[in-house]
Amino acid sequence: MKKSITSRLMACILTALMLVSLLAVSALADNSTASILTAPANNDKVVIYYPDSSKALGNALSGKKLAAVDATVADEKLTVTADMGIFTLVKDEVTTAFYFVDSNGKYLTSGATGNSISLEDAASDLGLWVLESAENGWFIKNYAAVYVAGETSKPQYLEYYSGFTTYSFNSSKANIYTFAFYKVEADVTPDVPSEDESSEESSDAEEVVYSTISEARLGANNEIFNVKGVVTFVDGKNVVIADVTGAINLYLTATAEVSVGNKIAATGKRGAFSGLQQLTSASVIEVLEENAELPALKTVTIEEILLDQEAETLECFFVIIKNVTLGETNAEKSTTVITDDKGNSINIYRCPELTLEVGTKVDVVALVSDYKGYQLRVADASAITVVNTSDDTTEEPTEDPSAPAKPGDSSALAFYAIVAVISLAGLVAFTKREA
Repeated sequence: MKKSITSRLMACILTALMLVSLLAVSALADNSTASILTAPANNDKVVIYYPDSSKALGNALSGKKLAAVDATVADEKLTVTADMGIFTLVKDEVTTAFYFVDSNGKYLTSGATGNSISLEDAASDLGLWVLESAENGWFIKNYAAVYVAGETSKPQYLEYYSGFTTYSFNSSKANIYTFAFYKVEADVTPDVPSEDESSEESSDAEEVVYSTISEARLGANNEIFNVKGVVTFVDGKNVVIADVTGAINLYLTATAEVSVGNKIAATGKRGAFSGLQQLTSASVIEVLEENAELPALKTVTIEEILLDQEAETLECFFVIIKNVTLGETNAEKSTTVITDDKGNSINIYRCPELTLEVGTKVDVVALVSDYKGYQLRVADASAITVVNTSDDTTEEPTEDPSAPAKPGDSSALAFYAIVAVISLAGLVAFTKREA
C-alpha cells in the first residue's frame, strides 16, 4: 500500500513538472519580442538596433563587417528573428566597459585601427565597448581601437554602412553611429519565416542594382553605388576600374585579390580624396571575368591633360604622352617631372627607378590621377620608353643617279678622265692597224 501511494505521488510530481514545462515552452514561444532598454546593464541580453535604417546587428559576418538584418519595431517592441544577433552585456569591472558576447560565446571585436568587425573566441581590449549617451540612443565606442593620422588619434565607433563596422566618429553624421538596445527577457523562440517567405526574401536579397561608372561619378556624396568594371591599376587598397562610360578609383576597406584585367563587381560610398573621385569604404562583390579586354589608350599631350582638370574626362584613364623630356626626381615628394616642347609639365608620382638620364626624350604610358591637381601614375618602368631619335631613312635623290655628273664636280672630273683614257687607247689601236 505504501509503495502504491509513493508511486502515485511520483506520478503526480512528474505530471506537474510536465505541465510547468509545457507552460514555459508556451510562454517562450509567445515571447518573440524585445523591449526598448533605456539603461543597459551587466548581464542584459540585447538586440542592437540601428533606428535610422530599421536594421539590427545580425549573427553572422559578411566579409569584414557584421551583417545587417531588417528589423521591425512597433510600440517600443522589436520583433526578434532567427538571423539577429543576441548579445549578453558582460561588464569589465576594471574599465567599466562591456563585452558583447553572442549566443555562441564569441566576442564582438573591432580591428585594431577600425574599419572591421569580427567575432572572436577570446576576450581582448578590442572586444570592449564603451556606451556613450546620445540624443536619440547610444554611441558605441570601442575601448582600444584607434586610427592614427599624423599626430591625431581617432577612436573607433560602431557604425552602419551596408553592414556594421567601426570607423572614426564624424559629428556631422551622428545618425550613423546612433544605436538603441532592445532587451530580450528570456531565451526567445524567434520568428522564423516559412520556406516560401525565406525563398522570396533570399531572391530579393540577391538582386543587386548596378550603375554605370559615369552615373557613380555624377552621384551625390555618400550615396552608395554598385558598379562593374575592368581593373586597370592596383596600388594596395586603391583599385582603378573602367567601363565604356568612365573610370573611377575604388578605395577598399582591405586589400583584395584582384589583378589588372579582372572584370569585377564592387560597391562603395561616393566620395573624393584631394580631388580624386572615388568610391570609398569599397569592397569587391565578386570577380566576373579573369582576362577582360582593357580600354584602349588615348594619345594626348600634357597641355590637353592640364586643360581637362575641371571636366575630369581623362581622370582614372590610361593615356600615352609622346616625345616629352624626362626631368628631375624630387625624392621628398616622390615625384618625377616630364616636360613637353612647349614648356608644359606634369609630375609622375612614385615613378619607378629608371636607368635613364635627365633630359632623355621619352614616351610615357600613364594613369591620369589626382592629388590637389592632376598627376600621373605608371604601372612599372616599362611604361617609360626612350624616343628613337636616330635617322634611319635614306634621303630621296633630287636627280637621276645614273645621269652623268656635271662639270666642276669631282665626280665629273673622274668621268672625263676615264673617257679620255678610253679615247686615247682607241686612237693608238687604230693608228697601228693603218700602218
